[in-house]
Amino acid sequence: MLRREGRWFVRLTLRTLLAYLDDTLSPLQAREIGLKVAENPTARELIARIRQVTRRRRLTTPEMSGSAETNVDPNVVAEYLDNELPPEKVEEFEKLCLESDVNLAEVAACHQILTVILGQPAKVPPTAYQRMYSLVQGPEAIPTRRPPIAAVPSEAAYEDRGEDGDEALLLGLPAYQRGAPWVRRLIPVAVALLLALGLIAIISVGMRSEPGPGESVEVAKSTVPAKPSDVPVEPRPVEKPGPGEAAAPPPPEPVSPPPDPLSVWAGWVPMWTGWVAVRPDMPLGFFLLFGHEEQVVLDVGAKPPEPVVERVVRPPSLRPVPLGRLALPRDRESPPSVLLRQLAADDIRYVRPEARVQGGELLMALPGFRAEIDLDTQVRLSLVGTLPSQTENLFYECVVMLHENSDFDADLTLDRGRIVLFNRPAGDAKVRLRFLDQIWDLKVKQPEVRVGFELHGRVQRGSGPWIPHYKVALLVDGGEVELVRETQVEKLASGQVFLWDQPSVGREPGLIVDFKDTPFWLKDFRANYQNEVRNALTAILDRLQRRLPQIADEKSPWVVITCEESLQESANWPRWVGLFSLGALDQLRLVVRALEETERHDMRFVALDVLRAWIGRKPDQHIPLRAALEQRTYSPQDADRFLQYLRGYDQVTPETVRQLVDSLDHDRLIIRELALINLNLIVPPDRMQEFRNLPIQPPEVRRRAIETLRNRLLPRP
Repeated sequence: MLRREGRWFVRLTLRTLLAYLDDTLSPLQAREIGLKVAENPTARELIARIRQVTRRRRLTTPEMSGSAETNVDPNVVAEYLDNELPPEKVEEFEKLCLESDVNLAEVAACHQILTVILGQPAKVPPTAYQRMYSLVQGPEAIPTRRPPIAAVPSEAAYEDRGEDGDEALLLGLPAYQRGAPWVRRLIPVAVALLLALGLIAIISVGMRSEPGPGESVEVAKSTVPAKPSDVPVEPRPVEKPGPGEAAAPPPPEPVSPPPDPLSVWAGWVPMWTGWVAVRPDMPLGFFLLFGHEEQVVLDVGAKPPEPVVERVVRPPSLRPVPLGRLALPRDRESPPSVLLRQLAADDIRYVRPEARVQGGELLMALPGFRAEIDLDTQVRLSLVGTLPSQTENLFYECVVMLHENSDFDADLTLDRGRIVLFNRPAGDAKVRLRFLDQIWDLKVKQPEVRVGFELHGRVQRGSGPWIPHYKVALLVDGGEVELVRETQVEKLASGQVFLWDQPSVGREPGLIVDFKDTPFWLKDFRANYQNEVRNALTAILDRLQRRLPQIADEKSPWVVITCEESLQESANWPRWVGLFSLGALDQLRLVVRALEETERHDMRFVALDVLRAWIGRKPDQHIPLRAALEQRTYSPQDADRFLQYLRGYDQVTPETVRQLVDSLDHDRLIIRELALINLNLIVPPDRMQEFRNLPIQPPEVRRRAIETLRNRLLPRP
């Protein structure tokens, strides 16, 4: 690690990645490593390989026969992990580990074991103590009995000590007397018996966790327990005693109250009804989402080990095989339905009702619209397009790809947005969800269970790489669902939600909380839209269906043209829905053009909201956005300023305030608007109330107000 100008710069070495995986870095270093890993495909592949080789069974130990280049002495491994290996040998050793799975597994496993041992002692369930005592007869079986203090042998008892000097170092034990060879024979036998008894006790405890049918169980992976100072510890569940056993009271542990979901997901607009986020007070500003703090969901405490589930994960199938049918709207109360097939960036095709839907194609529901697909199995998939409101401002279009998989009732990849899976009355169902680099398996236990799944990303405020922070929520309504992710198993009941985020700080994220009110989009397939919103969606759908050719599979530009024509409507919602849809279709040219609206001020704010969601799809989305700005005659300096103001600031300095105040007199109206938005987040609202309409004021009035604001906010030199 290097320190430059008060900041740590961490290199992506093998030892650094091991420390990152085992959570031995500081939060600041772990966050920087997470950002570097996210933008480095080689590092991500190495992390996946480390996790794979450490879980592989029947992997041999490194062989000591062969050339000196391939032989690795255990002392070399220890020196490498202790950071005492000479620099000229570190590169050679890491190269050997990258070329050999055996050596890589040895280094990773040793690092993980050392982290667990040095981090926190292992916790033994009370029932294990009870069973161990029951295996021994006599006074030793009394749990409260203290062992007798062994007498220290005299020096005369050790003859030939010089000859047995090496034996004296074995495991820290004294050398055995040569005059009593039977003692030497009994010690190994006693050690072997104790190990056998311990193994029997562990197997007995593990048999209480019954694996599901058809699942193979192996030893659970060791994880680094969370530090008590970082996260609260939840109470450890007490196992029920077996037949004829007395219940042993669990050891007392501090019990902390459950974490507040609003604190661990602070600043993010809620994903279901009931969690209302506070938005800045600005003209038509309910479309904008600024000022949120990007925090990471951490595990709430050390959990009891779960059985490891061995899964067979294959790459997704891209065969264009028909897998379902687009369903008709149920009734007039149902939201308008629009489903698009995106075969290429400029090839977007409309799917007519009751048409067959194929796998291997991107399927999109535009913002505000919903598309329900009846799969050939017993699962109904609903793509939910949403529009911004006072309670949520994170989900717009929904993009999904289906895959052929005979082992699952539904296998799909969610690119972004919100979906609902409905298990029809036929019985249980198995669903495989793919998103980002994750593969989750769902087992729905009962019929007619609804599972909602949400995925969205937002770029954090401040500076640094443009890497989105992704957040996921899985909601269950109407039954029980078993979630299998990697090798972990989570059981969710009706009314519970599983929260997950990426990147996380050195650990697997995950948090289960309860929600009181089931959101309308999950409980009822009919959208709770106002009349003006429903009329706007219906008008766009009618116009689109009238202009589309009769051949449904024909490439046509009418989808983009229909959304562009909606921008000229006099009513608000048709314009807004059209602009949100153009952002979903990657029409940056038209969205950036809306930033220059001078008569209809609402279009600028909607365009800003569309762009903020657009840069959160994947890393480095600001690059094509910058190119689109420069095509609209933005100078490089203005483009950089626009992108920084769109992203926001995480730290406020007098220089930042001075730059924002000066930008209130910029030639471009949208930069003046963004400067005022950022100032509204920095300065208390009561000090900014009179400058609410400053960006649209005449130049003379604007300059006088800017001078007043400058004297109020900036200290005089």
